[in-house]
Amino acid sequence: MNKLNEQGGGSAALDMYFVYKFAKYISMDWEKWEAYKLGIIDDQGNVIKKNRTTPEEKKNYTFFHRLLRKTKQLMEKLPGMKSKLGKAAAAYFLFKEEVVKHGANPEKLDEVFVEYCGQHLTLNESLQMEQLLRQHIIMESIK
Repeated sequence: MNKLNEQGGGSAALDMYFVYKFAKYISMDWEKWEAYKLGIIDDQGNVIKKNRTTPEEKKNYTFFHRLLRKTKQLMEKLPGMKSKLGKAAAAYFLFKEEVVKHGANPEKLDEVFVEYCGQHLTLNESLQMEQLLRQHIIMESIK
């Protein structure tokens, strides 16, 4: 937390919150978005209900959600980004970059993430993610 205060305190904390939300939505299946459950978007992220009239609809499809939706749709056009593995990798690397700036231990983050992958991905996906992390660590050390 001390590192947050050095880098702007509340502003840095707000940045962290938005990075977390961004990573969360990018990695989340469309069907898990509240906007999908409310019938605002379909299973591809396309808007199917233009006018949002209820407070719940307005709360769950804001300008921020629109930005996330368009970004996620663009990312899904890249090879591998529709897979659970691709979404998890994108979300993790986005989140990790920001939290390391604020003092988090990158090795501990990697360790916890590999553990998470082992619990939530298939064995093959988990092994691929470990390999991807190793390559990323090597690339980071070259910078």
